[in-house]
Amino acid sequence: MKTLALALVACGSVGLGAQNPPPPPTAPPPADTTSAVRRDTADVYLRMTIGEYANRVVGPRALLRDVAIAGFDQLTGHPKEWPRTWRGYGDRASSRLGTGVIAQAVVFGVSNLLDERPAHFTLCQCTGTRPRLEHALLVPLRMNTPNGPHFSLLAPMSEIGSSILITSMHPGGFSVRDGLIGGAVGVSGSALGAVAREFWPWKRRPFGI
Repeated sequence: MKTLALALVACGSVGLGAQNPPPPPTAPPPADTTSAVRRDTADVYLRMTIGEYANRVVGPRALLRDVAIAGFDQLTGHPKEWPRTWRGYGDRASSRLGTGVIAQAVVFGVSNLLDERPAHFTLCQCTGTRPRLEHALLVPLRMNTPNGPHFSLLAPMSEIGSSILITSMHPGGFSVRDGLIGGAVGVSGSALGAVAREFWPWKRRPFGI
């Protein structure tokens, strides 16, 4: 009887051990890589913004835009102190280029601080004239960030502010009125340029249009 009792006790111990297995080892907590990913993302945006700054100032599309807007200024006689001659056109084109240098420097600095950059132009995936037109007209307002795109007044306000500042180099001197006119023309030119790219009818796109 004593032997039988010992055997039963041993079997019960084995059964209890089988019913209650030891807990599995806990895995170590994952390393916090959020800051590293954020830093890498910021570096990517910074590199892209530096290259984009040069392209937005002296790239083919930027120069074509300055030449076209300077031609519009020539036709409208703005500013009036410059004659409608080749020399006057050169002064207007130089003024537009200077405005672009200042405006894009502001966009570069502020967007770098905010970890964002101006969105690249893309053709609208929509159909219909109105949706495509709205898509193109909003291009100057689009900004890309690590959290997704959003609309910003940074680019147009930089254009207007730079146009006001550059009037200090004009023969007539500093003029807020002339700067506001020049800035409005510049912002409109950028929007119309995006519209032209959206509705470009030919497959060949010179100057990256």
